[in-house]
Amino acid sequence: MSVPFEEILERLPPASKVLDIGCGHGILCNAIALHDPQAKIWGIDIDQRKINIGQKSALANQVIIEHVDRIVLPDELDVIILSDVYHHLAPSESQKILGMIKQKLKKGSGIFFLKDMDTKPLWKFLYCYIFDVLTGFLHITEGTSLNYKSADEFKALLKDAGFSIKSLEYLRPNDTVPHILIQCIVE
Repeated sequence: MSVPFEEILERLPPASKVLDIGCGHGILCNAIALHDPQAKIWGIDIDQRKINIGQKSALANQVIIEHVDRIVLPDELDVIILSDVYHHLAPSESQKILGMIKQKLKKGSGIFFLKDMDTKPLWKFLYCYIFDVLTGFLHITEGTSLNYKSADEFKALLKDAGFSIKSLEYLRPNDTVPHILIQCIVE
């Protein structure tokens, strides 16, 4: 699976305070730091093995990678990214995460990027489902459930949670993953 770095990087405001939820090894965090040396990036995850690797590779003075239970975040963030994480969350966890995002995101101008996968076309969805089942079974990926949503379900969910959707894009149509990137703000 691949995170669409370019599609996210080109939309970041300069010198942003960014939170990457589910950062894993911190690859996107470091990509943001290299893209914008003035940005300050926090990455959080639940997998301590990945965090340990991320902490070793984190660009000093610009990237902080920590366990979700130990991170200290600023009161407001300019950008929050949730990339390929939502479908691993149980419904109760996903509501908590969306509430935290809404609370921490700078009102009116903060950007929330939700990158996940659509449930269509079916063959791409099944590829992702099998991949997620295998990575979970092998303990490569942490998560409590597989909770996939279609693009339309994501739009309704985010609207109900108080987000204003600015764009929804289907990325990389020739890829085996049905990537969607949703850009939102909190009014």
